[in-house]
Amino acid sequence: MEAAGLGVGVIGLVSLFNTCIDVVERWDSYKAFGLELGSLRARLNADRVRFRQWGEHVGIGEGKQGGHQHSALNDPSVRSAIDLILNSIKNIDNDARKAAPHLGDFSALTGLDLGVGNIAPDLILEKTSRRGRLGWALGGKARTLTLIGSFEALVQKLYDLIPPTSDTIKSDGATTSIEDALADLAKYIHNETQEVLRDWLDAPDAKRNYDDFVLRRLDGTCEWILGRPEFQQWQSFSPEHPNILWINGPPGYGKTILCARIVEHLLVNSQRNTAYFFFSSEIDGREDPYVVIRSWISQLVHQTQQAFNMAQGKWEASDGRTASKLDIKALFNDVIRNLPPSTFIVDGLDECADVDQRDILFNFLEFLTSIVSKSKSQLLVVSRNDYRIREGLGASNHDMKQIFTEFQIFPTHVIDDASAFSLDIIGRKLGNKSTTQQEELANKLVDRCEAMFLAIKLLEDDLRGGRNLKQLRRTIDQAPSKLDHIYDRNWERIQHLETDSKQRAFLILRWVTFAIRPLTVLEITECLLIPDTEDSEIDYEELPDVIDKIYINTEILELCNSLIEIRTEPNSDLCSSTIHLTHFSVRQYILCHMLSHGTNLVINEQLRASNESIHNNALAQTCLRYLTLDQTWKKLQPKKNSNTMIQAFRDYATNLWYHHVKRGVSNSAETIQQINAFFQFSNPKWDSWRKHSADFIQNSILSLEKEDPIGNPVLYASVLGLFETVDHLIEKEGLEVDLVGSSGTTALIAVSS
Repeated sequence: MEAAGLGVGVIGLVSLFNTCIDVVERWDSYKAFGLELGSLRARLNADRVRFRQWGEHVGIGEGKQGGHQHSALNDPSVRSAIDLILNSIKNIDNDARKAAPHLGDFSALTGLDLGVGNIAPDLILEKTSRRGRLGWALGGKARTLTLIGSFEALVQKLYDLIPPTSDTIKSDGATTSIEDALADLAKYIHNETQEVLRDWLDAPDAKRNYDDFVLRRLDGTCEWILGRPEFQQWQSFSPEHPNILWINGPPGYGKTILCARIVEHLLVNSQRNTAYFFFSSEIDGREDPYVVIRSWISQLVHQTQQAFNMAQGKWEASDGRTASKLDIKALFNDVIRNLPPSTFIVDGLDECADVDQRDILFNFLEFLTSIVSKSKSQLLVVSRNDYRIREGLGASNHDMKQIFTEFQIFPTHVIDDASAFSLDIIGRKLGNKSTTQQEELANKLVDRCEAMFLAIKLLEDDLRGGRNLKQLRRTIDQAPSKLDHIYDRNWERIQHLETDSKQRAFLILRWVTFAIRPLTVLEITECLLIPDTEDSEIDYEELPDVIDKIYINTEILELCNSLIEIRTEPNSDLCSSTIHLTHFSVRQYILCHMLSHGTNLVINEQLRASNESIHNNALAQTCLRYLTLDQTWKKLQPKKNSNTMIQAFRDYATNLWYHHVKRGVSNSAETIQQINAFFQFSNPKWDSWRKHSADFIQNSILSLEKEDPIGNPVLYASVLGLFETVDHLIEKEGLEVDLVGSSGTTALIAVSS
């Protein structure tokens, strides 16, 4: 070929190569759906970098016109083959536009700067609608795989035609930088996928409760369980020993703290994967025992790549919905069968709500024992001696004897720990007494309470350092020793408070018992001031001068007589401390004894579930009254030292009020009427609520792809399940059911997705 012809040919390749570079950069803007494209994005990045490097190595990269080219380009057949390959790469752009028109922008996610330095991607994954996920599942993934696979093959063909030699590769560290960037990207995608899987599993955070229980254990206690033959045989993973252990005992004997010690021991000393779960009254969805397995799987996903892959496969096959009970059971079965032997622990299964639904708990335990008994994994259940759990575990079934063992906790097992616990309390409360007197009182307290930790704890407030030894002995001798008797005495004390203090105490107990999540000291301080009528405002002059230990003790803890406690996270302040019931049995007592209207106490065991619903509606109404106040949305002039208390309750009321709404009870009609009034299109407070809840409602529930600046009351009422309000807005307020919001979403589309 003539020199001129060769020059034109190479220049043409340079131009075509640069066009392909632009095309590949545009591919960076194609993002299908969330993290499912993580590995595909990594593949695309790697091949795009290889494509650029190849062009640089052979001399036809950007800005190479007229420069030195690889000698292989002198061969017309090689040049012709390269021309065909580059045109094919260019044409893939058109294929991508046709095959995946729904893809959005992700150039900010995967763009690689080829300059010097490591590239750590700072990625923020935008939400994708369920419709977009469904479109991806129905074909977008396959088309995108085909396109990226084609690009990979074509780039490899270029390398096969002209392999870059060592003398053409610049040793400027770019390759290392790119490899580091891709490694960072892969790590980020893996971590984000774990979080997406946790959301898909709808798994609560088990570690937070576990950490709290570990911190509450007194040093040196609970060690005795590790030496029990029942525990050691179970822990051995030996085929001749049972792999299901049930530790049970009466309430108040420290079973949860004991279970936390077992978990702590296994995490340190066992080589097996360990997953645990602690039931508590504060866990959302506690009425469904399968929340235990959801949490277990989520923990294993973080521990093993194999569990991660299995969960990811199930998630990719879903249509974007939360994993169903069938999904969870199938996935757990796969995990048990395919993973190495693991340890599964659950505490407080007797605290699972809806205790009257016996079949639910029985079927759960039957499924669990059936799966575990056929494997080499282990199961530990810690609970009360509950007949539902006994039946579900098959404890009475002779065929279960080889795989099941039981250990019952009696006061004699915990007496040493109870003595240490009692002495610790006496030392803190009665530090002005001699060591001999403290030991005497501690032993007397243990004997009186029959080594029950909770009873000892509940009597702590009666131990006052100003009393002499005789008075303290009498206090302990006359103290009730049974939980119900202790609670009865505390209720009686509350009832004898002066009117304002009694009302405040019952409001605190109602919020602590029925709140969707534990309230902080700041939140409860403001919400206790919310007026009972809609035409009143909050009197912020009633706020405390400062939130300190004195305020917390006198205005919160002492009013409720040891029925509640304050928990403070390490390195956090008092204001962010959360308020909790001292024990799950307190919640049961309140459900059976607190009348839903007023502050009188009645025995109400049979109406417990209805009572809970009525209390929840009362809290929903309180939240709605708060949201209708001008003070909630306006900037106020706070009194000195109280600025953080004002509007402290707003996030809770905004994002959680509708969770309290219950139907079919005596105050449900009143609650619905209040919701209807709040959702009126002309109500400016509704729009303020909608805007303030944008991140939570639009992203977490509606999954809108862009902000909805106008809002549609019918849409919001629909997705929140407020169907009486939907009827009211359509029939009474005249709103259109097919009203399209600025996001392009109607109520029907939002609900169906």
